[in-house]
Amino acid sequence: MNAERKLINDTMNFKQAEGWEDVFHGAKLQVGPTSCLVLASGERVPVALAGAVSTS
Repeated sequence: MNAERKLINDTMNFKQAEGWEDVFHGAKLQVGPTSCLVLASGERVPVALAGAVSTS
């Protein structure tokens, strides 16, 4: 996700504060083996970007 965010920020010429990679809309991010949201209960809900195309 951060690669896409960096591309958008660089393309739009946005200046980012130090540590921007660690927070998204106020939520702390953590790198993991899959893309998912973690609910307050601890349940992991897989997510995919809309329009994402598999290259495998």
